[in-house]
Amino acid sequence: MFRDYIKRSDTAFRRAQNQVGLLLANHVLSAVDALISARMSAAAGRAAQMQTSVGLGTTQVRFSISF
Repeated sequence: MFRDYIKRSDTAFRRAQNQVGLLLANHVLSAVDALISARMSAAAGRAAQMQTSVGLGTTQVRFSISF
């Protein structure tokens, strides 16, 4: 009985560790991609720009920033 609980707990912990590892790898790859994109934009003489929008139904909020 307790062995099953321990085994399930260990499995859940390993899954959580894998998810955190994937999350960190995604962040590192995103940072490298952002660096490459910024350098390519600078080399082309264009300003870098970030845009996002959030909406629900017909209402939307848009945000744009150039740097």
